[in-house]
Amino acid sequence: MKSKLLFSAAIAGLFSFGAANAQCTQPIVEIPYFMGFEDTDDIDCLTYEDVNGGIESGWMIENEFFPTQTGDASMIYVYDLDLPGDDWFFTPGLNLVGGVSYNLDFLYRSGLGSAFLLENMEVKLGNEASSTAMTTTLFTAENIDTDFGSDFTPASITFTPPLSGTYYIGFHSYSEADQGYIQIDDLMVTSALAVDSFNKELLSYNNPVKDLLEISYPGAISEVSLYNLLGQQVLQASNASQVDTSHLTSGTYVAKITADGATATVKVVKH
Repeated sequence: MKSKLLFSAAIAGLFSFGAANAQCTQPIVEIPYFMGFEDTDDIDCLTYEDVNGGIESGWMIENEFFPTQTGDASMIYVYDLDLPGDDWFFTPGLNLVGGVSYNLDFLYRSGLGSAFLLENMEVKLGNEASSTAMTTTLFTAENIDTDFGSDFTPASITFTPPLSGTYYIGFHSYSEADQGYIQIDDLMVTSALAVDSFNKELLSYNNPVKDLLEISYPGAISEVSLYNLLGQQVLQASNASQVDTSHLTSGTYVAKITADGATATVKVVKH
């Protein structure tokens, strides 16, 4: 247990928890939205709220100690020795259309689960980036007992905002005191229109991409669109299973692939 406590203190000392700085380039984004928590992502548009006032606990972006599935960084919740978790991080504002369904996808797991340390987390939707504005529960996971040697657990939630406007998604830790960690990665919000009929298991593509994005799917691919992490379309190709991305800068993109009237959205890393 001693090594666990020292590790927590060392991690907490490296990072500060609080509001994002003034360098946020796009406080309100269009859909699709992707956040991999990498340096190339718009991480300054994420905001934080420390409700419990714990000095050691909180959410942070970490790119050194914890293994990830893609890239080097992820979002980590660090426990407090004495206080139960009551800490949030929020997406930037998402421009959503009322009555339209959206998919929220992300990966999660906990740390030190093998030591019988359990984590609790919920994900909510609201009209402001604050805990009091988070009125709609999208997802709850209690007694998470995985560790950093376990595979990530994928979460996929479909939700429909009642009215058009700006919405925020908040991730909330409410674990007991002196537990372990929570890790979040590859967060994505996409339109749910026509996604269900697209068989992603039959879709294959090269990732990362150097110049040519090559897509294989049994159905005829009618359109491929690439979006940057601000939700801006940067490329569109029709009737193409091969897409030239050589003119794009290195970074993470969201690819929207349409085939046989159905649509799938995936993350693509351009080298």
